[in-house]
Amino acid sequence: MKKIVLILLSILCSLSLLTVSAANDYSAMTIKGSTSSICNGLAFVEVNANSQSGVKNITGQIKYDKSVLAVFDVEISDNLDGWEFNIDTTSAGIISFTGVAKAHDPIEAERLLFKVTFIVHGSFETNTVVSTSSVTSEIVEITTEQYITNQAEIDAARQAWENGEEVEIPEPIYGTREVENKRTITFENASHSIRVVKQLSKNSYLKNIEVENGTLSPVFNKLNNAYKVTIDENTELKIDCFKEDERATIVIQDEVNNQVIITVTAEDGSNNTYVLTIIRQANYNSNVDPNIQNPDNPVQPGNNGTSSRKPNAGLDTLSTVIIVALMIVSLVGIGFGGSLIYKGSRE
Repeated sequence: MKKIVLILLSILCSLSLLTVSAANDYSAMTIKGSTSSICNGLAFVEVNANSQSGVKNITGQIKYDKSVLAVFDVEISDNLDGWEFNIDTTSAGIISFTGVAKAHDPIEAERLLFKVTFIVHGSFETNTVVSTSSVTSEIVEITTEQYITNQAEIDAARQAWENGEEVEIPEPIYGTREVENKRTITFENASHSIRVVKQLSKNSYLKNIEVENGTLSPVFNKLNNAYKVTIDENTELKIDCFKEDERATIVIQDEVNNQVIITVTAEDGSNNTYVLTIIRQANYNSNVDPNIQNPDNPVQPGNNGTSSRKPNAGLDTLSTVIIVALMIVSLVGIGFGGSLIYKGSRE
């Protein structure tokens, strides 16, 4: 009867130890980091482990969507100086890690393991998740248990008694000993969501400005924001603008004080302004391009683009003819006069 009671007490003690161990086995992973990123940008996550069991080894995986993310860099935490920690990133979509404490440096509270920097590739908006998987640790515990020191003697006596021998079965002698117990704990998994958004365009440039029945001076350059437009005074002003980025918007204001302001707003909200100064002329010929003669100077009022010397071209030709004729007449006169003098001297 005494032996049965002792066995029951031993079982109850073991169950109590198991219950305490289970209560202290809480272990979990956490992931912190970027909550959003732009396409073709960078995002990072920090992987942390938290345990109340004082783990001295850990192994597991980080999973991510390889169609959205690519590993750029992995940095092991300075908090693991006392650990031998290895990370494998050769398999796209999976980061495997293994760590073993080289000294008495157990994880007993939340601790940063490593930081991962991802390249966010693609050109679409989405939500992507980085999560832990199969993170475990093997716990080795030394416990003290009660045992029968003379169990072999008791067993031999019992065997002899069963064989018909008259022997006295000795009373058990109890002692204690240390026992190494190994068990594996599993960490609660963690996940972290990253919102990927398209990068907004900053392009607020025009590709070209065209004026119907008029001329733009100087020649269009997207980096030049001031121009002069020359049109006939009886012609309606019509301006066409072409944006360099289709995501931008264009607003052309009405003409005020002979000026038209064109505002180009990029997708990200930044803007660029072009100012056109309008010059109206009588009988203006838009087929004559003032930019060919002098791109830096607009056509002056009253000048339809031709050289200022052209109206006097006829007068210059007439003067030349008259001068030549006078020279011929002079030469003829000199020759005639000389012949008369020669004739008079012979007589």
